[in-house]
Amino acid sequence: MKNRQSWRSNLINVILIIIYFLPCTIYLPFIVSNILTILLSTLWIIAIASNTLSLSNFKVIGILSIPFLIHLLSLSYSEDMGTALYSIEKKLSLLVFPLIIGSASPFFEKKHFRIIAKAYFITSGFTLLFMLICASLRSIREESFYTLFSIYEYKQWHFLYTELASYANFHPTYLSLLFLIAIIFRYNTISRNTLWDYTVYIFLFLGIVLLMSRIIVLSAILVSLYLLFASSKKYQIKFLILSFIAVLFFIMFANIDEIGNRFRNLEASFDIKAENHRQWNGLSVRIAEWQSAIDVISEKPLIGFGIGDAHSVLMEKYLENGFIYGYRQGYNTHNQYLEYLIGFGFIGLSLFLGSIVYPLIRLKNNKMLYLSFLIIFCVAFLTEVILGVNKGIVAFSLFQSLFVFFDDNFLVDKYE
Repeated sequence: MKNRQSWRSNLINVILIIIYFLPCTIYLPFIVSNILTILLSTLWIIAIASNTLSLSNFKVIGILSIPFLIHLLSLSYSEDMGTALYSIEKKLSLLVFPLIIGSASPFFEKKHFRIIAKAYFITSGFTLLFMLICASLRSIREESFYTLFSIYEYKQWHFLYTELASYANFHPTYLSLLFLIAIIFRYNTISRNTLWDYTVYIFLFLGIVLLMSRIIVLSAILVSLYLLFASSKKYQIKFLILSFIAVLFFIMFANIDEIGNRFRNLEASFDIKAENHRQWNGLSVRIAEWQSAIDVISEKPLIGFGIGDAHSVLMEKYLENGFIYGYRQGYNTHNQYLEYLIGFGFIGLSLFLGSIVYPLIRLKNNKMLYLSFLIIFCVAFLTEVILGVNKGIVAFSLFQSLFVFFDDNFLVDKYE
């Protein structure tokens, strides 16, 4: 009997260690987090079968799993089953993390949440430092380090946008999003920020600016405003100072030609039949995509075309509308909401939005953190299909599950 209890205790400890370590693996090659997730799932099945864990939070787990269930139900009216099944496999994290983290939550402790936040915060800082070191070494090797003052052209500048993000093998928007999550995660899980914390906050914000993702910079501004007014007065003063310093950094780096042009160049005029990539920019491409997406949605507004056929129907509409450039590039809608409407209609989108907003009703201590998380993702959804790539799916599901199931008794309450 004693050996059986010891075995169960060790099993739970291993599951908890993997859960705590998972956020830090997001910056590593996807295969690392994939292997850990498979291992975690296997251990969870063993724990459930041996009654070591139970689905005690079944209602909340079910609600957080709704996005995956929407995809699963759409199999019933998808024609391209090969694409549909591949997409279901890709979206498994939307089910796995709520199930495992929700059932393991009775064993969580408040100190564990702070440790996860700190570890992820430090990992984010070191990831950015590694990227900047790589960019510096490459610049020195090419004798172009003084491009910091915009002497050379952008193609020789390794500290910005896709070139900087390439050192971590990431898209700039997704990397910026992860840095912003690191900031709000750390800020909301400690009762007292140190000078070291504020230094890393500013360092990560610098990384967000250098990565030049306009939508994440907008998210950062909105989250900053929310935290400024939602925090107690003693935190408002410190956060106001932090925000002021961050704005100064932004103004300073906006004077670098490429950063300034990136945020000022919002030209939206275009010829939809243009095939040369130089005739398009980020905004004009998105508007062309959104026009075609709206045409597709109007054909099946209630339930959409299903997970298997959504992309192919969009490609057909690109051809029909003469958007050859988008068709050749295989672009999605670059809008999570439109993507849901094409695949699952207004019913699917309503269920999805309900599933991510519902936790706010149940949360007690974690409302500020979870609402910050929602602001970041809901704004990013406007110009990116975050739940269309592996890194985005894992980040969304993992952090949502952590922020929800580490609530009640496990988060430092700033109002205490």
